[in-house]
Amino acid sequence: PGGRGKGRRSGGVGRWAAAGAALAALLVALCVAAGGADAKLLAIDLGSDTTKIALVKHGKNPISLVTNEMSKRKTPTKVCFSKGSRLFGEAAASLEQRYPASVFTRIRDALGQTGGEDTPIQNLYKTSHRPYKMSQADDGALLFEIENGEKYSAEELVGMMLEYFADLGSEFTESKKKLRDVAVIIPSFYGLKERHALASAGRIAGINVLGFINTAAAASLHYAKDKSFFNRTEEILFFNLGASYSEASLVKFSEFKVAKKKDPV
Repeated sequence: PGGRGKGRRSGGVGRWAAAGAALAALLVALCVAAGGADAKLLAIDLGSDTTKIALVKHGKNPISLVTNEMSKRKTPTKVCFSKGSRLFGEAAASLEQRYPASVFTRIRDALGQTGGEDTPIQNLYKTSHRPYKMSQADDGALLFEIENGEKYSAEELVGMMLEYFADLGSEFTESKKKLRDVAVIIPSFYGLKERHALASAGRIAGINVLGFINTAAAASLHYAKDKSFFNRTEEILFFNLGASYSEASLVKFSEFKVAKKKDPV
């Protein structure tokens, strides 16, 4: 999510960077993915307003942050429907002021949500001045209507963006083979319905979602990856100041050795 500052420690208080979340997710993905020496993976830190992508591969410097067409490490989580074309990222953001009803953002927050009047997600869009035309499908799912009258679910819109982010990663590697193995960083408040919806979005996009990791766990793993807590305990409060939500997580770090059992005589 956007708005994250550089991680720091001050009196037991820290803030983490989006890159740290991406790094942690990559490490988790490496553990669960089976691949050879040429295996490459993507981690997508899917924010409600902006997204960061990281690439991991074998070598001395295994982790790199992916840049978009504008050479930026942070890409707007937006999709625009204009005159029969789909635009993503920076291109979509450039049209948001002129065509606010055609540029869809914060769709991550609509995953797993239902349609209907005065729902929390509809109130979110109203308070953020998003003039979207929304309706309810027969199964209760929330639908977004574009300029030509077509309707898309949140899963379909997020799937389009996931495909775009994966393509950015593939272009960054300058590889002929498209990267489709990803790990996704998700908000700590995501429950089963949101996770199922995000997994469905991945399937729609042809993305192989290896796993999820929430932002609090990602920040904790990134902070502790190069530190030792032997014979001591440390408590850190992590803040995540995102575009839609703010989170605070208190994490306790400690380290201990497990004595090996002696072989029976």
